[in-house]
Parts: sequence; structure tokens; C-alpha cells
Amino acid sequence: PGGGTLPTDRPRPPRPSDAGGRVRRDPVAADAVEKTARVHNTTPFVVLLAAYATALARIGGLTDLVIGTPVHGRTHHELADVVGMFVQTMPQRVRLEEDTTLGALVAELRESHQSALDRGAVAYDRLVRELGVGRPGLRDPLVDAFFGLQNLDSYEFAEAGLTASLDFLHPGTTRFDLNLQVHVRPDRLVCDLEHSTELYERASADHLLDSVLLALDEIAIAPEGPVLRRRTARIYASDADFDFGAAR
Repeated sequence: PGGGTLPTDRPRPPRPSDAGGRVRRDPVAADAVEKTARVHNTTPFVVLLAAYATALARIGGLTDLVIGTPVHGRTHHELADVVGMFVQTMPQRVRLEEDTTLGALVAELRESHQSALDRGAVAYDRLVRELGVGRPGLRDPLVDAFFGLQNLDSYEFAEAGLTASLDFLHPGTTRFDLNLQVHVRPDRLVCDLEHSTELYERASADHLLDSVLLALDEIAIAPEGPVLRRRTARIYASDADFDFGAAR
């Protein structure tokens, strides 16, 4: 999305807050995502991004959308040893034709994401300023939906007889209308979808996350199928059997 084109359960308030909720799917099969990525000669990041874009396009009836992704921001050698937060948002545009297949979307995102990374040195503030799309309030000027893949070296720590494990607590806020974060664990993936509680019911967020898993399944099994297969209802009780919905 971008420009508020994604359907919401409630109208956007004049002065939006950052109030947010979270829904989670755990476990999701990491090996299935990795296998699909190898088949398409790409990375798990691109496969997951394609599934997210597919779910958003189907639910919103969209053929042109923007998804924010993170870029490290350390594009100059002199920044390598500087302590600080340099990560910034990189808008990823997704344009679809009526006959775009799931496999073609993966291939397109593989190329366009790399192209966008090559231009990652462009400051996000500069991009917003030159496009003239600044809007008041807490809402991001370009991005309503965000995606990130969190791949840390370790989730478990042991020192001096003590052990600790890392988890991601939800603070009850969100920077974006929709924010899908996938955490890579040693044996599985954990999918968290943050959503603005001013705009979306929890049931809608649950449906979107289930739709992402369904799209993952389709990319693996039937990549020749169309992205815009149908415009799905925003809320339904899903009883689909997702291969990606359980670690194997």
C-alpha cells in the first residue's frame, strides 16, 4: 500500500496514534521456505516478501502497492566501525498484471529488490522530500505495510551457569498500519504481524497472516498459478491445511 489503498475495518482517524496489536504463527517450517527459495534461485527473504505481497494484493484487490523493507544504511566504508542505528526504510514497489503468476512475481522481486539495494544509499528523508508526499501525524509518508526478516546468530545464551533465551516482546504499538516480521529460529520460523488497532480488528490480522501462509504454500506447489487469483474476503475462519504452518 501507500496512499491508504489497502482496505481497513475502520476509517483512519484524523490524528492517528501508534496503538498496535500483534498476531503470531509459530511454528512455520523454515526448511520449506528455504527449499522454495532454492527452486527459484533466490533467498528466503524474497519468497516471504512475495507471499506477503500476494496476500495484500488479493485482500485489497491491488495491482500496484508499496511495501517497506529495511536496509542497513552503512553504505560508506567510514561508517563500518561507528556505533549507531543506521537502518532505514526502503520502499519496494510491486506492480502486477492480471495474468502475473506467483513464480513470475518471485522472479520480479528477486531483480527489483537487488536493484533497490544497489540504491540503498539514497536517504529515506530525501526520497520523501523529493516526491513531495509528506503527510502530518505519525503515519509513514510512503509505506503503510512493512516487512522484515530477523536472522540473528543466536537466540540462546549461557554464561556463568545461567542460561537465557531471546524473545521479542510486543509493546502494544506499531510504526506501520501492517508490519510483518519473520524471525529465523534454529528449527523454525516465527511470524509476527503487527497491526494498527485503530484500523484493524484482530480477526482481520489473523486472516492476513493465514493468507500469507497460504500464498507460501501456493508458491511452492503451484508457482504457475496467478497472483490475482481472487479477491478474498477480509475476514474468514480459515480451515486450510497449510504445509508451511508446522515445522517439519
